[in-house]
Amino acid sequence: MVLLCVKVKRGRFNQFSGTASTYVIIKVHNLQSVTVPRPGSEPCWEQDYSFDLSDIQSGLLVQVWKSGWIWDSVLGNVWIPLQSIKHATDEGSGEWWTLHSEVETNGSEVCGIRSPTSHEILLDLFFAESYELQPHNCKELPPCFTTLQHFGKQNASWYSQIFQILTHQSRAPAAIISAPRFLCFHA
Repeated sequence: MVLLCVKVKRGRFNQFSGTASTYVIIKVHNLQSVTVPRPGSEPCWEQDYSFDLSDIQSGLLVQVWKSGWIWDSVLGNVWIPLQSIKHATDEGSGEWWTLHSEVETNGSEVCGIRSPTSHEILLDLFFAESYELQPHNCKELPPCFTTLQHFGKQNASWYSQIFQILTHQSRAPAAIISAPRFLCFHA
């Protein structure tokens, strides 16, 4: 299992109405997350997501949607092969990606994009560095981590939210130790 971390940062949309709102849908495997809508031609989301993946042979689809009065419409798409995403210990400044108007599929699976637009999105993508849990690494773990491990097995969404809170509130360097549904943090 690997942990894919995605930070949806900003957008730059040319020839765009200043009052319209946009939101981002992130899709990987059968998982999906959605940002809150933000108005304007240069929206700032600054929202973090993490996905626990067992297979990195496919890709990440990022879609920017424009909110409408009657229905919403796709402003553009980015498809990123998971194998092209780097491993890191912390978030970076991100990379600007050009949105494309069309998605290429092979059967029901997305395999690429075409027809670039003048719109861009700033994303920070990385696989969290981890190492196997060893008894000597966790000599003085607080009891709350045992609770987190047990509860995380029951509720993956809650577990993911706690992971995001713990990893982004602390400014001290932290190493993430991963085992099935278990987290330890060391300063």
